[in-house]
Amino acid sequence: MKIDYILPYVDNTDPVWQKTYDKFCKNNCLTKENKIRYSPNVLFKFVFRSIEKHMPWINNVHLIVQSKS
Repeated sequence: MKIDYILPYVDNTDPVWQKTYDKFCKNNCLTKENKIRYSPNVLFKFVFRSIEKHMPWINNVHLIVQSKS
């Protein structure tokens, strides 16, 4: 039985999101290393490869992204 996979994504380069994130993260969590690690290119590469390799029961992947206001 095949199922669909829903992948939510938030752009961590968005200044509004960063301001809200900084409000809750007291130790400067968005370091340079974290920004690189969670960049869309790196993140999506590994997520989609992992789904393809290890989750053959996935039928469709639905990517949900935030909208810019």
